[in-house]
Amino acid sequence: MELNIRNPEADRLAEESARATGETKTDAVIRARQDRLDRMRRERGGHAAGARGEAGFRSVR
Repeated sequence: MELNIRNPEADRLAEESARATGETKTDAVIRARQDRLDRMRRERGGHAAGARGEAGFRSVR
């Protein structure tokens, strides 16, 4: 499955992160998303609300 990033800023950040870590862009995106979910869960004390992902957050475009 191919990763398709349409937002230029998101693509730039993924590329920069991938270069800095030696990861693929896909791995950099996965790590960033997992880190964000983990941080949200910690901030919420591990409650189920964190498991919803970012559905409750506004979209940044």
